[in-house]
Amino acid sequence: MSKRFEIASSGIDESLQGFSSDPYGSNPPTSYALRVPPAIDTSVLGNAQQPRYWFCLATRTFQGKTTIRGIRQLLTIGISAPLDESGLDYPIRCNVTTPFWRFVDGNVSWHLVSEPVTMDTNTPAPTDTYNWQKGPVGKGSAMLYQSFTNAAVDPVTGAPLLYFQGLTAYTPPALAVPRRTPIGNCGNLRSILYPWNNPTAWDSMCETLEGNLRVSLYASVLPSNPQTRLSPRLPTITATGYDLGYAVPEETFVAAFPVPEGPSPTSAPIYWDIGGAILFEDEGMSS
Repeated sequence: MSKRFEIASSGIDESLQGFSSDPYGSNPPTSYALRVPPAIDTSVLGNAQQPRYWFCLATRTFQGKTTIRGIRQLLTIGISAPLDESGLDYPIRCNVTTPFWRFVDGNVSWHLVSEPVTMDTNTPAPTDTYNWQKGPVGKGSAMLYQSFTNAAVDPVTGAPLLYFQGLTAYTPPALAVPRRTPIGNCGNLRSILYPWNNPTAWDSMCETLEGNLRVSLYASVLPSNPQTRLSPRLPTITATGYDLGYAVPEETFVAAFPVPEGPSPTSAPIYWDIGGAILFEDEGMSS
């Protein structure tokens, strides 16, 4: 008898006001995806280029034989909007549903690969924390790093308090691992070909793997910087608005929240969170 199940991303959601995200009292509260840090301040980077952020969205180790029946991709853009005079912010998100949409200065790619279990030899680093892991192989949903600098860290361990806030320097782990093998045609997806709400997700792939392996779905994000990216000159139709009926939803969202005065990195639309899932079908195996 075969068994079908899904391994999906899970990440910290600081917008839940401290409440549990499920009836089991998960702490910290988690959501369906991983938050994407804002772009690093270019004045700090100097002549260096903005680094790409590397995420492990979903991963599973198995021994035997399994078939990948599909994957799901999730991406949102968003802003942190002022809530009231208390100084608190409220996240406003927009799902990226246009397959090839991207910021003019940022982009995202997804990578479905198989990896030998022997690659997973790193012990947790003292600076690891929720959704934040050192090394090229993800042990769960996490942003992966080789080195970093963060403005707000635990004074004892040096781990960031919230990995997606206060990041001032970041180096991703080595990405071109020789023993990492692309699965099917999904080794480097540059667009959303398998959307999260795809009604035929369980029938979108049929890739059979056998051995003692790890299957992982990674993502690479080049963050957008609202302070430096180009903005379109939209045709004015009224004294206060624009005709955006011709634009895709993502462009409408970006135009609705123009870049304000000041250096706040999240008060204009940026890549907000990213998620993914792998759909498996097993038949007589252990994992």
